[in-house]
Amino acid sequence: MPKHQLEESTANRSASDKPSDKLSSESTSSTIQSVVVVFAKVIFLVLLGGFFSLDWTGADGWWITWISMAGFLTVAARSTPRGAALYALLFGAISLGLSFSWAEQMLAYVMNQEGTNPRLVFSLLVAWESLLFVIVGYSVAATRQRHATVTGMLIPICLWIVLEAFLPRVFRWTLAHSQLGALTLVQSIDLGGTSTVSLMVLSIAFLPTLIWDLLSPKTHLRRSAARRGLAVCACVFVATLGYGVICTSLLDQKAGTPIQIGVVQEDPSLRVGLPNMRERSLAMKDVDLFIWPESTLGVHSGDLTSFADPDHVLELSKPPMINSEYLVGLPASVILGGRSFYGDRDTETPVYQTAFLVDTNGEIVDRYHKRSLLPLGEYVPGEKTYPELHDWFQLGEYFEPGTSDSPLTIPGGHKIGVIICYEDTLAEVTRKTVAAGAELLVCIINDSAFESPVARRQHLKLARLRAIENRRYLVRSAGTGVSCIINPWGSYDQYLDADLTGAFQSEVYLRRDKTLYQMLGNWPAWVAIAVLVGAAWANRRTSSKST
Repeated sequence: MPKHQLEESTANRSASDKPSDKLSSESTSSTIQSVVVVFAKVIFLVLLGGFFSLDWTGADGWWITWISMAGFLTVAARSTPRGAALYALLFGAISLGLSFSWAEQMLAYVMNQEGTNPRLVFSLLVAWESLLFVIVGYSVAATRQRHATVTGMLIPICLWIVLEAFLPRVFRWTLAHSQLGALTLVQSIDLGGTSTVSLMVLSIAFLPTLIWDLLSPKTHLRRSAARRGLAVCACVFVATLGYGVICTSLLDQKAGTPIQIGVVQEDPSLRVGLPNMRERSLAMKDVDLFIWPESTLGVHSGDLTSFADPDHVLELSKPPMINSEYLVGLPASVILGGRSFYGDRDTETPVYQTAFLVDTNGEIVDRYHKRSLLPLGEYVPGEKTYPELHDWFQLGEYFEPGTSDSPLTIPGGHKIGVIICYEDTLAEVTRKTVAAGAELLVCIINDSAFESPVARRQHLKLARLRAIENRRYLVRSAGTGVSCIINPWGSYDQYLDADLTGAFQSEVYLRRDKTLYQMLGNWPAWVAIAVLVGAAWANRRTSSKST
């Protein structure tokens, strides 16, 4: 080939290689940038998840959840749907894993095992509970890709409210529980349950995303939607705050009939527990009703009518036996916990977790059987179909749930709504009790499986909202704490911390007023379902028209 042709060919080849080199360089740069962004989001969400858990493991910090949820939703809004789901799983696992880390130890106690099995069950529980974040995170990214309107915010909020209300979970937390550090912000739950406060928290959490859209030069439609979204969020927050101010400042906390309640906190598993409960009760003056913890009594037949005759108690009870004489001669009736069975004591039959109302003569006036058992603690889902599950968790006795919502009737005809341990975390269980006529709520607790004081305080946090939802005083007697009296606005009138022993008495008021939540239940969740169904129908109709 002539020299000039060879030079021309080489020049042409070099020229043709330049765009390819440029594209390759740009592709490498883009890949590096993507990796850096992903890494930054992961680190951010890990830190944010740890921050989120502080509200559950430390003091109340309502603003912590605002910041954490805002960061989570912002990352989801700036990601692809698949990426948002993965980021949400990370955030949820870190947040819940740290918040409820004590549960692994509790599972080891319940299962009587150490090591792999409790850790595996705990990991599966955290993954399941994180599903709430995953679905909402995916929804945030997917709806924002499709809708440049407020719909992009409304659908994830409705999904969160529906999942909070209906997704089966062991840890029954909601965003509303995070706001107990600012009681003014949780008063609206007497209107529609915890969903009303979760709506407010999510509205605040979406603010950074809306502000980003407002300042974005991309589309006029997105900016216009952001303005409407900001207006809606402002209205939700102002309405929540305003209603809280009215409730805490204008409503009468002392409405109703006053009675004196005596509460004892003693570990019932100790040999001196029962005599100490009696001694502390006798030291109180002018008490109308005593409250002692769950698991104070043994396992007694439903045919037992009195604790006054020790021989009769022995005939109609199963081990462990208790000295029933400690219940006779108290200056007032007492509500305390034990277990019940029906049938022959020598036959293996299901057992009920029971609250007994015992009068001053030791007579059993009334009983209440626990309606909602603790998953993995008192039963295993699916154990009736697969009994080996019950054996694997080594739960021992088979517990049967009660069926009656009826309160116990104390002397004078007043109605006391009893809830046992885990039930004070379940809004609907308490609502049904109040709807059946309860003028006062009483919760008896053992909590000995929860060795961590953090777990007991979290349990209390889950319970406090029951008082506000129903505008009833809530009296808690816990064997190892926390025992307290919570007024209808959610603050403490008395408080005895975890791992202490002692007693206190206080005046509470029996109330008969009704809240909107009592009458309608968690109606915002049903409204959210209607919105989701309507949005799905509208989207399908739009899609069919476009085709």
